[in-house]
Amino acid sequence: MLTSVQIPAAAAVAILAHAERDVPREACGLLVGAGATVARHEPATNADASTTRYRIPAAQHFAVVRAARRDGFDVIGAYHSHPRSAAVPSVTDTAEAFPGFVFLIAGLVPGPHLRA
Repeated sequence: MLTSVQIPAAAAVAILAHAERDVPREACGLLVGAGATVARHEPATNADASTTRYRIPAAQHFAVVRAARRDGFDVIGAYHSHPRSAAVPSVTDTAEAFPGFVFLIAGLVPGPHLRA
């Protein structure tokens, strides 16, 4: 079980900026790295274009997996935003989570913040 995640400050800033750009829709992307250390983030298109759900297109997901493996990394997690709330997992977030994969939420209320 992961107890903490290491993420570069530049990636954190970029993920929050992505979340703010996509308001009112949820932003999403993948986290590439090793173990609980994020090496980089890969923004994705929210195929659902929804304010309450996200889905990363399979073609984008597999392209990131291939690039990560080429670089000696894995896809270790995903991120999405909560445009109108805090970075607290929703019932859906909790139901769809699974061990060993980092789920990072970018909350925009009361101000921009991240929580894994």
